[in-house]
Amino acid sequence: MPKTKKNHSTKEPHPTQTKAGSLFYQWTGKVEGLKTFGQAKVACTGLRSGETVRTYISAGQDFCKWVKANRGYKDLAQVNREDCAAYLAARQSSGLSAWTLSRDRTALTRILGFDSQQLPIPERKAADVKRGRGPERVVADKYQPMVAFLRASGLRRHEAQLLEARDINVAAGTVTVRRGKGGRSRVVNLLDKNTLSKIQ
Repeated sequence: MPKTKKNHSTKEPHPTQTKAGSLFYQWTGKVEGLKTFGQAKVACTGLRSGETVRTYISAGQDFCKWVKANRGYKDLAQVNREDCAAYLAARQSSGLSAWTLSRDRTALTRILGFDSQQLPIPERKAADVKRGRGPERVVADKYQPMVAFLRASGLRRHEAQLLEARDINVAAGTVTVRRGKGGRSRVVNLLDKNTLSKIQ
């Protein structure tokens, strides 16, 4: 008598194992089409990070549920800029953070091809940020100039560690980041130009 295999799997289906033709199925297909794992950072315009892919999938899940409930579309091609703006407004009115709204807008513009300038969201203000890491720690006096520089520039710590003297233009109050996130370079204007004199 042949043995039959038992299915012991109790896992939820992967997001891409959704009903073929559904909005979410279409969304995940677009995300999969943007994957560019293993390509060089500088030349790459697709999604290089598994974390980014998961973020876009998660954002798409919420968006597709909203579209189905509020618009009744069967095809992602029916979604227009006004639908995206209405979705972001609904998310904002539900009390979600500006960071979440920014993440949602980035996913929408990347997957659906809209211009991010046409989908405004409220600016993030430092006073609105809720710290998830407990009370702010006191920084020793000897590190204050570096902390002030990081705040004025918005650089990540590892980006600041890679800076060379030639990357800092004191006269213009700018810093050139040659190896930033994703391997891209950028020029950063300092919020407080006096900060540079404190760290020289």
